[in-house]
Amino acid sequence: MLDSKPTYYYPLPYTSVTTLQGFTSCPVCFYFKYYCGVEWKPNDKMLVGTVFQSALNAKYVGQDYTGIINSIDKAYKETAKKLIEEAPVFEDIISIDEPYIVDFGLDVPIRFTPDLLTKKSVIETKFTGGYYNAKMVQKQKQGTTYYHGVKKLFGFEPEIIYQIFDHKLKTISMIEVKKTQKDVDEMLEWMK
Repeated sequence: MLDSKPTYYYPLPYTSVTTLQGFTSCPVCFYFKYYCGVEWKPNDKMLVGTVFQSALNAKYVGQDYTGIINSIDKAYKETAKKLIEEAPVFEDIISIDEPYIVDFGLDVPIRFTPDLLTKKSVIETKFTGGYYNAKMVQKQKQGTTYYHGVKKLFGFEPEIIYQIFDHKLKTISMIEVKKTQKDVDEMLEWMK
């Protein structure tokens, strides 16, 4: 019996900037992950960032985040606790870590998951030891995806703000990234 998959088979009903960047950086890893289902174990820094984001999300909805912070690696615990206590509180929250799927006019819909979506902004959170900075976030396609996706779904042009929690410097930076239709056009061309 012949394989029933079409010649140009793609295993997901959608794609994302992260998925496409994974393909461009390592097609073999992309194949193993999306076609074969191989999952690599996250490294310690990724786990710390995930726990930090969970605690921050709890703060956003007014829940006690102490237990979450206490589960973080001891090397980061005190700094993470301090940074979350100092983190801004946002009003008019639409969603927290909720995935959205939007038709960008490509052959496959695009999925994006803003860390925080309010009635005027998308807030993308990074817990880092200096890796993320203002110059770096200006170039990221992720912010362009949020800008275009929110505009299509909700009908407004959101501010794109990267909230960078630097655990080495023990600081919080809010970096607004301006997006335009030119950025969207360049991103869509890259996605094709």
